[in-house]
This record gives sequence, structure tokens and C-alpha cells, in this order.
Amino acid sequence: MGRQGCQPTQYNMGFLGVAALLCVPLTTSGLVHTVGSWGSCTGVVCRRRWNGERRARSNIAVALSPSTPSRGTSSSDDDWDVVSALENMRFDNSALRELKADPVHGGPVRRVRGAHLARVDPSPLKSPTLAALSPEAMALIGLPAKTIADIDGAQQRALAEILSGNRILPGSEPFAACYCGHQFGIFAGQLGDGAVMSIGEVVNDQGQRWELQLKGAGLTPFSRMADGRKVLRSSVREYLCSEAMHHLGIPTTRALALVVSDSRVTRDLTSVGQLRDEKCAVLVRVAEGFLRFGSFEVCLVSDSATAPSAGLEKQVLAPLLSYAIGRHMPSAGMARDGATGAEFLKRVAQKTAALVAAWQAVGFVHGVL
Repeated sequence: MGRQGCQPTQYNMGFLGVAALLCVPLTTSGLVHTVGSWGSCTGVVCRRRWNGERRARSNIAVALSPSTPSRGTSSSDDDWDVVSALENMRFDNSALRELKADPVHGGPVRRVRGAHLARVDPSPLKSPTLAALSPEAMALIGLPAKTIADIDGAQQRALAEILSGNRILPGSEPFAACYCGHQFGIFAGQLGDGAVMSIGEVVNDQGQRWELQLKGAGLTPFSRMADGRKVLRSSVREYLCSEAMHHLGIPTTRALALVVSDSRVTRDLTSVGQLRDEKCAVLVRVAEGFLRFGSFEVCLVSDSATAPSAGLEKQVLAPLLSYAIGRHMPSAGMARDGATGAEFLKRVAQKTAALVAAWQAVGFVHGVL
């Protein structure tokens, strides 16, 4: 978002400024608004009417209505480099090499014992349409940093098939993670990725490892009573919020793409019985990893619930700790006197405290760590 012509309001209302931007109206056929680059207007909320040319240069890509003709150029060899880059992307799936996978591929909702993850397959969506791209997030995994406006309709359709999970990339090995957690202050036992699938890990040219996830891609063994889907309404919020948090300088997952579809699910908007059919969407997320506190609670026993891998601490927790340290904090493994676990815990606590403080500084509240 450029400074020229802006009428800045000092960012003294915390996260309310972001919340205001998240409340832009939507049409049922897709997104019709855009948010400009946060990085070039740090600390202020700028009000400005953007024309199509400026929107095309936005860090958070223009979101097109599915009924709107593509503004991309005519097809050329260069037009197809995003799809080609995806198809030729080299996955290096360390989690599947080093952690324990459930022997059952996919299957019904169940307790997963003695494993960190379960291999799954995305459930196809009807007529997926690419709604938004983040050029910055694409660049993290070595893809061309393009917006929707830069590519033609044929490429958009191909990307939508891939990024919705309808088409599995070579080398991709989708899985859902098993984890436990506390809800409303009480240990709830097994939770897990009920609507999320990791599709693999990519190492970019700078040697950085990134994990890709599809949120809303269908049922997993951890879906419990849900359907494994996410709707456009909630997916838009996460897409905008995660990119906004990044440009506010707060560590976060990144939103690479948003895909909307003609598939529908029924949701209760207000939790008081106001049911409505809503369009399903898939959010493509990118992060250095998606381990949770709950990943280390899969062996926990409490008065309220028993975790699925209780009694298997040596088989489950030991390799998980080794993997987490090697992947995210290798220097913690150099602690003296065998205090590797304690050093790892100390650093996690410090990083978490800094993250929550950063949330509070902008008025952001999250119910789950």
C-alpha cells in the first residue's frame, strides 16, 4: 500500500484496525475486495480507493469473482511457469521418514494409537476456482511470485485443481497429524487434524524447509463429528488475518492461496439453529512446521480423558522430541549433561511468551495455542 494519497490513521486501536478490514462485504460468487500491502504502510491503516492496476500489484493478491473474466494475458510459455513449477517441485517429507504413521491409510474416524500421523487422501471438490494468491508466500517455496491477474484462465483452473487437493502432485504424501489438547480448561484427549492435511515439505533455494497444508480438504481419522470442510467465510478471515499478522511483524503461518468451490455444507452461523448452506473452500497454508503442544500430549493420562498412546511414551514421545529438536531447534541438542529436553522446553516457553506478547500488543486473542 503506497503512502502517496493516503490519509493515515495512527494504529492506536490495536487489532481493531485489522478487524475492520476483515469485515468487507462478500458476494456469494466469490471475493470482490482486496487488501493492499501491509509491509509498506507499517503502523497505519490507510484509506484509499484502489483501481485495477494498483490491485494487481498488491502483496495480497486480487481476489476475483468466479464469474469475472480473467485479466491475465494470453497464453504463452511464461504463463505456465507456475503450474510447471508446482508439478516439478521436489518434496522432501521428513515427517513421514522420521515419525510413526498409522498402518491404516485413511479409513474411518477412530483413535489412532502408537502413531504421530495418518496418511489420508483429499476429498474432491466440485468446480474449484482460484480466488486468491499471495505472491510472497508463493516465493517462500520457490514458486513464481504472481497474482491472479498475471495468469490466464487455463492456468487458474489448473492451479485450482492442484491447490484444492483434487489433483495430487508428484512426491506429495498427504497426512493428518494426531494430537491431543485441552478444551475449556479440561484435557479432551485425542483431537487431531480434523479438516487439515499436510501435503508435504519443500526445501527452497535458500535451504529453508516449508510445510504445505490444505485446510478444508475433507475427512480424516480425526474429523470426529465434523465433515472435514471449511467454508468461504472462515477461510477468508484466516487468509487475510495471517497475511496481515506477517506484515505487522508477528510470527504466523502464511496463506498461499484460497480456493472456492461449488460444493456446499450446512453451517449454523450463530450457534442458535440458523442453518445455511455455504460454499466450501480450501485454504493453502505454509509454515516451517505444524507441530503443536498437543503433539506432545498423545500419551497423557488425566481424570477427564486418556490420550490414545498412553503407555507408549518411549515409542512415541522419544522420536517426536528428537524430530522436533532436529527440525526446529537443532542447537538445543547441544545442551550439556543430557539436558536436551529441558533446553528445548525452555526455548519453546521463551518463544511462546514472545509470540503471545506480540499478539497482545495488537489486541489479538487466540483461544488455542
